[in-house]
Amino acid sequence: MDIWMRQVHRKVKTLQSHQETKQLQLQRLKMTVVKCQSGPRILAKLPLLQ
Repeated sequence: MDIWMRQVHRKVKTLQSHQETKQLQLQRLKMTVVKCQSGPRILAKLPLLQ
């Protein structure tokens, strides 16, 4: 669980450095997070990173 969350945070940080594909990648990442049971908790943090 903690490892998965670290991977998500790493992905988000990587996406922030790629301006061109940031929007599409974040959308895809959100869709993946929603499928996880802990999705809502992590989704609450994503808007702050956009």
